[in-house]
Amino acid sequence: MFYRLSRIGSTGFPAPSRPPSPCLARSRSELEQLTARPDAGEVVVLDARPEAGFRAGHIRGARSIPPTELHRLGELPTDSEVVACCRGPVCAYADEAVREMTRHGLRAARLEDGPPEWARAGLAVDREPSVERERP
Repeated sequence: MFYRLSRIGSTGFPAPSRPPSPCLARSRSELEQLTARPDAGEVVVLDARPEAGFRAGHIRGARSIPPTELHRLGELPTDSEVVACCRGPVCAYADEAVREMTRHGLRAARLEDGPPEWARAGLAVDREPSVERERP
């Protein structure tokens, strides 16, 4: 999928613009509120990045289902909302996961931020110590 370059990103290079997503987006503050009571089971965080990205750093409590394994969506609870995340605002893995979950009848949304933004905000991110950090 190709995206039109529309503005300059924080790195000085043009940032890709994404077409409007059909996926409902959840903000970081909404997700913080929803995950404040993990025992309530109101939301499941799905990390839709490849396994290496998940191991390098993921939102605490997130489940990993990489884009090549979306056939595993049946492992997710059907009575909770599933919020998918990937590398951040320009990553399409979460959009793909939300489309598939919706197609299978799950309540799904996309997290606007990814683990790199989550970590920069000082929020809980789990990492495996032997894995190099993923670049934001």
